[in-house]
Amino acid sequence: MFNATPLTFFVILVFSFAIVGTLSFFVGDNFKTGSSTQGAIVGDISRGTILEVKIVSTNDTFSRYIGVTINKPLEKNWWNGNRYTCNFVVRPSYVGNTFTCELNEPYNFSQTSISSDAGYLWNIQVTYKNQVYTCSGVDQYVRCPSTVSPTTTTTAITKPSINYKVCTYANPNAIGGGLYLNGKSYANGQTPEIQTGVLYTLSPISVDGYQFDSWTTSNGVSVSESGSQNTTVVFSSSSWDGTCVGTLTANYVLQSTTSTTTTTVAPSINFTCSGCNTGKCMCATSCSGGIANFYLNSSCSGTPFRQFTFSGGNFTFNIASTTYAQILCDNGQFSYCKMISPTLAQQ
Repeated sequence: MFNATPLTFFVILVFSFAIVGTLSFFVGDNFKTGSSTQGAIVGDISRGTILEVKIVSTNDTFSRYIGVTINKPLEKNWWNGNRYTCNFVVRPSYVGNTFTCELNEPYNFSQTSISSDAGYLWNIQVTYKNQVYTCSGVDQYVRCPSTVSPTTTTTAITKPSINYKVCTYANPNAIGGGLYLNGKSYANGQTPEIQTGVLYTLSPISVDGYQFDSWTTSNGVSVSESGSQNTTVVFSSSSWDGTCVGTLTANYVLQSTTSTTTTTVAPSINFTCSGCNTGKCMCATSCSGGIANFYLNSSCSGTPFRQFTFSGGNFTFNIASTTYAQILCDNGQFSYCKMISPTLAQQ
């Protein structure tokens, strides 16, 4: 029969406290419903640092990770490699819930972020003792707070807007060549601003004594038909280096004495729209199919605010205010920029 001595009870008691202390070191997956009072001391400070993150609102529709670091910056892609103090799965249905992160050491600063992207943003509130950080527009690029120096209240920085550009060239570069993007001309060496993921019309500038030969591209630039002088091009930001997403070059060759002069095709497609005064325009073109681009300016320049494809030569769209449209046919022909107004029955 086991006879316990006072020394034995003391050893068991010390061992038990060691186990409990180890288990309380990190609370990784618990959350509670409701909100904490701003400025209130959160939790039992004698246990170490206890930080609370409340989900205020979101436009997200997916489950995400929410990452928290205490006393160290939250690195990029923190969810890979356990580079966090606490990590939780969070869903849009968790709005109003508060997550608790604990670390058994004194608090200097913290950072919190959520692994969303592509315009899915979260509004959160981070509380430690009397420090309350209210942050809006949080995604994987934004930290709450945005700096590692604690303040009483801060707003997360927003992801900077990037004005993407493309580097355009003519080859040979001393002959005065260049190109048209959506009807606007750019000479050799210019870097026009572009919108990624949008289809642009593309044609070369005509040069005396030379004829167009081909298009060459690099990195995030993709031309539909490299051998066609009237084609389309789309840009990607995947290779953005801070200067250009890539290069787009119009290549020329000397015009032979037996060949005819190559000229840029001018806008040659017309289209008419009727019934616009009813709020729905029905438009007819001489194209068998193509793309309709809609703009807010009379030169149809820049990025279209609306774009869709059509077939059979006709298309219908809803209209609420004056807009401008340009048609790009599948055969490479395109129209002038045309004003369409909901106040007119026929255009």
